[in-house]
Amino acid sequence: MISFQPTEEETAFIAVAKDLAINKIRPLVKEVDQNNDSIQETLSQMSELGFLNMELPESWHGLELPLISQVQILKALSYGDLDFIQSLPGAGDAASLIRLLPETKELQTFREKYLSAENKTITYMEAVDQEMDWGSTIQLEKDGDGYILSGRTLPARLAMQAHFVVISTIDSFGKKVIFYLDHGDWEKEENNQFGLVSSGIASLHFHREKIAKSQVLSIGEQAEKVINQARSRIQILQAAKEIGVAEAALDYATEYTAGRYAFGQEIAKFQGVSFRIAKMAIEVNAANNLVLEAGVNADINSTDDSLALRGLQRAHRAVCFATDSAVQLLGGHGFIREYPVEKWMRDAEAQVMLYGKEKDLLLQYGKRLVEKEKDVTTV
Repeated sequence: MISFQPTEEETAFIAVAKDLAINKIRPLVKEVDQNNDSIQETLSQMSELGFLNMELPESWHGLELPLISQVQILKALSYGDLDFIQSLPGAGDAASLIRLLPETKELQTFREKYLSAENKTITYMEAVDQEMDWGSTIQLEKDGDGYILSGRTLPARLAMQAHFVVISTIDSFGKKVIFYLDHGDWEKEENNQFGLVSSGIASLHFHREKIAKSQVLSIGEQAEKVINQARSRIQILQAAKEIGVAEAALDYATEYTAGRYAFGQEIAKFQGVSFRIAKMAIEVNAANNLVLEAGVNADINSTDDSLALRGLQRAHRAVCFATDSAVQLLGGHGFIREYPVEKWMRDAEAQVMLYGKEKDLLLQYGKRLVEKEKDVTTV
């Protein structure tokens, strides 16, 4: 039987993260434009605690925590504000690739550049499945020992402020390739999503960008294995963040309705309201358990990505339902920016668009099931 009970160390980390979320991050978001000093102070505190580099290997000055530990900490941090967490500087989603890549001289060179850079923000672009990459026009042509990169990527977070970009794609011979760029002056097209406005979401445009052999981190079957495993880890970590903001919306709506009265009784006691709160709790708890199970499974069996897909799909569903319901339960106040639920709803919608709409994830999951059934029947 799987237990999701946190260890003593995880409990301590979660407590610190939750305290930061409630007492630092959430109040900070309201004054983000007026008080940059407060932002830097909070970022410094989070950096000292290691919250900016939990997925990175120790050789990259990271904590290299187990996935299940990161899930619980990220959930607690995102309870404060999802957009703030998504805008944090550092390796971002590329950390999962870096963690899985075998040690090579190319990776060592990348590490040295990263550690010596003043701007350590990395954005990660994946364009390896043409059936799913609508809007991506990335082309990677062989050019001697290196490549020529052209085209436009899909929107990715941290792209506006990143100095490094890591890309996984397919070259002109059909091989999977992982490589990086490190100059930061590529053409950027900001994506004006109505949520996650601080997260630096943008598409990148490349015009015959030269990729030297020394910038290629992995190729072929090895690259494919790393990409697939990293994708699962990213999906689980992003799902954890969604659970955090969904729990925040649930708690906020519950507290609000319990403290308001109409016709002589608490709003929360009206059947329609209590049913909606109950359904929010069911959705959030179901998604939370799936994501925790996926986190445990990924650390044990890194080749099975089905739980990661299911966890992210259910987290998408939970965060959209919980934040939308919170807005409705607050009535007119739900649409006023003085209350955080309006922002949480917008951030949730942008997050789902960024990491795969529900129907897209279900399509991928169905594809995995069909492939698995074919493997069984051919044995």
